[in-house]
Amino acid sequence: MMTSKYRHNGLRDLGLGDAVMVSKERWRKHVMGCEIYETIAELKDDMREEQKKRALDGWERMNVKRSLEDSLRCVLLYSFLDKEY
Repeated sequence: MMTSKYRHNGLRDLGLGDAVMVSKERWRKHVMGCEIYETIAELKDDMREEQKKRALDGWERMNVKRSLEDSLRCVLLYSFLDKEY
């Protein structure tokens, strides 16, 4: 190591250039993988919010429908009672 050939002691001189490149590639894959998982998690959250919204809309429509059905029953009942008495 003390010869003039290895004076600079760079990564290539030490034979570590490939190891550094492999580490960089693994890190990049790890970071891209994390971004993918983060994107999937965001999509799942968006889907849950959309499902909640649709369920709430369905619940409201069901309540309106029940209210209308109850009103119709009352009208029919009163019309029936008016005819009988």
